[in-house]
Amino acid sequence: MTRRAARFLVPCLLASAALAGCGADPTGPTGDMQAVRSDAELQARFTQSHKPTVAFFYQPTCPHCRRMVPALTELSEQYSDRVEFVKINGMTSPLGRRHDIRGYPTVLVFVDGREVKRLRGEKFKGVYEGAIRDALGM
Repeated sequence: MTRRAARFLVPCLLASAALAGCGADPTGPTGDMQAVRSDAELQARFTQSHKPTVAFFYQPTCPHCRRMVPALTELSEQYSDRVEFVKINGMTSPLGRRHDIRGYPTVLVFVDGREVKRLRGEKFKGVYEGAIRDALGM
């Protein structure tokens, strides 16, 4: 490797390594967010809780998804008595196709089993909190 190539390649490798480890693992513990794998499980959440439901569609390797986990975890703990939070792995669950998820991360907000809000891409915590408050009628 030439010295010139090394000057370019090393910073790129360091930057990608830093991004890969950035944020929390969506597959790990995430506050009051429960993993959902099937449509039947998701429908059961709607019928059992009668609370608005926030569904976080993610992929474990997605850096944007990983960065969102702390904010969504905090919101799931803050609103645990009024809102149901679920996380759905887009790599292993067919729910992404069923709900027309075209990119990750995507957050869907459901009220009475109907989608009322769709947030695509990484957003600030306040955007998610605003969608939750709207679903609660606040």
